[in-house]
Amino acid sequence: EGVDINDPGTAPVIRDNECNDNAVNGVYLSRGAGGTIENNSCSRNGRDGIRVVFARTMPVLTLNHCEENKEDGIYFGSGCAGTAEDNECNGNSQHGVNVQGFDTAPHLSLNVCEKNQLDGIHFAREAGGIGSGNRALQNGRYGLARFGKGTDPTLDGNEVMNNQEANEVADENQQDPHELDRDEIGWLLDSRNFDRLEAIATRLRATKERTPSGEWQLRLFYKHIPRSSMQANILEKKEELLQVLQQWRDAKPDSLTPVVPLARAHVELAFESRGTGWAGEVTDEGRRGFRQHLATAATLLTQAEAPDVNDPAFYSVWLSVRGPQQTDRKEYFDLIKKGQAVEKGYYHLYYTAAHFLTPRWGGKPGDVEAVAADAADVTQAEEGESLYARVAAEILVEYGPEEFSRSGFDEDRLRQGFDDIERLFPGAPENLNRLTFFLCAAEDRDAAKTAFEKLGDRWEPEVWKKREKFDKWRDWAFGKVEMPPVPRPQLEQFPQSPESPLSSPAARRTLLIVLVVALFVVLIIFGAFIALLVHVSKKNA
Repeated sequence: EGVDINDPGTAPVIRDNECNDNAVNGVYLSRGAGGTIENNSCSRNGRDGIRVVFARTMPVLTLNHCEENKEDGIYFGSGCAGTAEDNECNGNSQHGVNVQGFDTAPHLSLNVCEKNQLDGIHFAREAGGIGSGNRALQNGRYGLARFGKGTDPTLDGNEVMNNQEANEVADENQQDPHELDRDEIGWLLDSRNFDRLEAIATRLRATKERTPSGEWQLRLFYKHIPRSSMQANILEKKEELLQVLQQWRDAKPDSLTPVVPLARAHVELAFESRGTGWAGEVTDEGRRGFRQHLATAATLLTQAEAPDVNDPAFYSVWLSVRGPQQTDRKEYFDLIKKGQAVEKGYYHLYYTAAHFLTPRWGGKPGDVEAVAADAADVTQAEEGESLYARVAAEILVEYGPEEFSRSGFDEDRLRQGFDDIERLFPGAPENLNRLTFFLCAAEDRDAAKTAFEKLGDRWEPEVWKKREKFDKWRDWAFGKVEMPPVPRPQLEQFPQSPESPLSSPAARRTLLIVLVVALFVVLIIFGAFIALLVHVSKKNA
C-alpha cells in the first residue's frame, strides 16, 4: 500500500501526496479508521486508487485524482461508509467508483468518472448509499450501474452521458463475481461484532452464493473464522480463539452460526493434540487430547442440533467429528443424508465424508467413489456430473495419484464432470488446475499439454503444493522428461486413525518380535512340562 490506515480512532489528514505505482492500493483504509484524504494523486496502482473496507470505516475523500488503476479508482466495500466528494476517477481498468456489499453505504457527490473500461459508478451486492450530482461520461460499459437484488442506493441529479452500452442500468439478476474477504471476517471476530457475523451467515445461507470457481461463500465464511485480522491461525492463538467463539456462542445462544466454527476449532485442536505420526506412534497424552476435543465438538453439535437446522456446514463438521472414530456406518451415512436434506449441492459435505471413508480411516473399497457418485446423482439436474469430478479432484489433491487410482473413479464420469464444471463456472483457474492435475494422474499427455497451455503460469499451491511438482508434470506433458514418479500419499499429513494402533510398520515389527519371543517361551515351558511328566512316569514305574 502507498498509505495504510487502520484501527478505530485512527483519523489522520492525508493531503497533497503522490500515492502512485504501488503494488496494491494507493491509499487503504480499514478496520474502523476515519480521517480526511484530500488532494492526493492515487494513480496506476496494482489494485485501487483508494480502497475503503469494513464496518465503521468512515473517511472523507475529497479532491483526489484516482486514474489508470488496475481495478477501481475508489472502492467502498464490506459494510463501510464515508464520503467521496469532488474526486476525479478516470481511465481505470474496471470502475470509476465501485460500491459493494450489503450495509456498504457511502455518500458520493460531485465526482467525475470518465473513460473507465467498465462503469463510471457501480453499485452491487445489496449496496446502498447516496449518489448525487456525479458525472459519469464515456465509460466502456455503463455510466451508472446497479446490480443484484437488494442493491438500492438513493440516486439524484447525476449527469450520465455518452457511455458505450447504456447510460444507466439496473439489473436484479446480475451478480458481481467475488470472493468473501478473509480479513473482513477476521476483523469482525476480533472486534466482537457478532451481529454482523450473524447477518453475513444468514444472508449466505439464504442466497447460496458461489465464487467464480463455484466455491460456496458459506464455506469460505467458516474457513476464514479461525483467522484473526492479524492473520494468526488457530494453532498460534488457540486459547484466544476458543474464548472469542465461546463469547459469540454465549451472546447468541439460539444461533447455530457460532457452533459450527467452535466445533471445527475443537476438531483442528484434536488433530494438533494427536500429532502427525502413525497411530502406533501417538502418545497417550496425544490420544487423550484427540478424544477429548472430538468429544467436546460432539457435545456442542448434539446440543445445537434441531429439526430446523438450515446450515449444511453443520453436518460437514459432524462428519469430521464422527469420521476418525466411526463405530456405526449407518449413522455415518445418515449424517450425509441429513446434510443433503439441507443443501444437496454443498459439495464440502461430500469432501469430508470421502476423506474419512478412505481405507486409512477404516473405509471399505468403493466407499469414496460411492460418495462421489451419490453427490452427482442427487445434483444431476442442476450441476450434471460436476460434483463427481469435484469429490474425485479433492481426493487427488489431498492424497495423491496413488490413493486416487485406488478409489475406482469412473474416468468417463470424471471427464464429463470437468466439462460440466467449465460449463457452469467458465475460465476459473482453480478448476483448470484441478483438471490439469487429473489429466496428469490419468497419464493423458496430449490433453495435459493442452490444459497446461491454457493454464500458463497460473499454478495453484493448494493443488500442486510445490512449484517444483507443477514444473515437473508440465515438463512431462510437453515431452521434455519421462513420466515423473507417482508420489505416494503423504501419511504425515493424513494420519491413520488412532483406533488402529498396529497400523505403523514399526508397531507391526515390534508385535512380530513379541510373538516370536512368546512362542519361544511357550515351547520352553511345554518342553519342561513334558520332561516333568516323563520323570514322574519313570519314578512311579
